[in-house]
Amino acid sequence: MNKEKELYEELYTKQMRYIKLVLCLVFGVIGILFSLLGVLLISEIIVDSEGTESGIVLLSMGIIFVFTTLILSFVPFKGNYERFKKRTDKYGFSDQFDAMIKLAMLDKKCQELEKRIEVLE
Repeated sequence: MNKEKELYEELYTKQMRYIKLVLCLVFGVIGILFSLLGVLLISEIIVDSEGTESGIVLLSMGIIFVFTTLILSFVPFKGNYERFKKRTDKYGFSDQFDAMIKLAMLDKKCQELEKRIEVLE
């Protein structure tokens, strides 16, 4: 039970690290692009005086995306094994992440059992 909990937390942390990386990259790139486009429109490099309102909107959206990226990069995600166990026992696997974690846990358990069999032979 304790081994499963440690393995769950390790796998959950690994998955969340990848998800955070992808989300931060996507939101960061979108935020930087919107901010640059907003600054260009405000400074009237692309169009004449008609683009300032659009530039302000795009710049504010870009800033929101950049702040979202910063918040996502600093928020820690912690898995809860008891809640995972209760949810999977009651409802089954609700999403692909739960299924992948359970599959990795079963794979690890299979490897341990194969080692025990080799020792016993």
